[in-house]
Amino acid sequence: MDVVIAHFKEFYIYYIFGLLLLLPFIFLTRKWSLPVILYAIEIAIYWGLMHVSVFVIVKVAAWFKDQSSMKRAFSEKTFESPDWNTPIVNFWEREAYSPHWLFWVEVTLAVIVLLLVLRYRPMKVQHKKTRRSFKTEGQRRSALPPQTQRKGSTAGQRGGARRSR
Repeated sequence: MDVVIAHFKEFYIYYIFGLLLLLPFIFLTRKWSLPVILYAIEIAIYWGLMHVSVFVIVKVAAWFKDQSSMKRAFSEKTFESPDWNTPIVNFWEREAYSPHWLFWVEVTLAVIVLLLVLRYRPMKVQHKKTRRSFKTEGQRRSALPPQTQRKGSTAGQRGGARRSR
């Protein structure tokens, strides 16, 4: 994390200048750019939750293997506790993952999370639905003009319930 902070301290002028250049563009296209930014933040939150979940699962699995081994119960000197680890902060360092295949498990889970978000939370620009209005909205049936009222018809004309024998 110190490397990231040192990088921001060294290049903060460039980041401020880039942000000042982007703000008018984002403001003018906020109808389209803000949903994209919020969508990216939502995906990052899901990835963070997934990363913390993997970290906790690996720690619990290492603890369980350490505590439930029969070698540990009978001889503590010859037993080596598992060195399973995932980095909670520097997740981009592949060497910090032990065993090394945990890195690829986490990358696979990140891709699965991305596909699930794209499938079940697609990004759409939401439009407010306009209310459908009718000419006769809010009027009583007896107050309607005569052309909208139904002309007199009998049940026999409509093929109604009465049958002639």
